[in-house]
Parts: sequence; structure tokens; C-alpha cells
Amino acid sequence: MGCKFRQNSNFRTYMKIIILSLAGLFLLQSCASRSGVMRIGENKYLISNQASTGFNAGDMKPAMVSEAADFCSSNNKSFELISLNKNAGPYILGNYPKADIQFMCLEKNGQ
Repeated sequence: MGCKFRQNSNFRTYMKIIILSLAGLFLLQSCASRSGVMRIGENKYLISNQASTGFNAGDMKPAMVSEAADFCSSNNKSFELISLNKNAGPYILGNYPKADIQFMCLEKNGQ
């Protein structure tokens, strides 16, 4: 009976560790922000992203440009990049990688 209690206690400890680890990962991921496409003017749009940490943030720009081009394409328009900005490192003390792009969706030529 003592062995079963000890095994049960270890199981509870491991489950607590797993649950707390998963909760920590969820909270860390929730710190990342992604604006989606926001209209800022006549056929002008903005997409803004911020990574949750400075570790393995990768390059957010290609994904943002792809999202913008897909948005314009879904509206049967052509994509034109206006500006692309990224904050400078070092990525410490809350200065996490951030990037934003401004773009236009223009009427396609010949239509």
C-alpha cells in the first residue's frame, strides 16, 4: 500500500509539472500579437506583428508580405508594397521583434 501511495504521489507531481508547463507555453504564445489586415486609408492597408520572445523569432516579413498579397488577390486586386519596417535589436527586456508593412491593393491593369 505504501508503494501505491508513492507511485500515486509521483504521478500527481508529474501531472502538475506537465499542466504548469503547458499553461506557461500557452501564456507565452499569447503574448505574441498579429494585427491582421487593417485599413488605414483609400486602398491602403497595414499589417503589424510582434513576436512573443526574442528567441527564434525568425523573419516575420515574408509571411506578412504573403498575407498582404493574398488579401489583395482575394479582392481581385494587385499588391503594391509601400513600406516595410522592423525594429532593431537587441531583443531583450520587452523589446521583442516587431515588424509592420504598409501596402496598397490596386485595380489590375486591363480590367
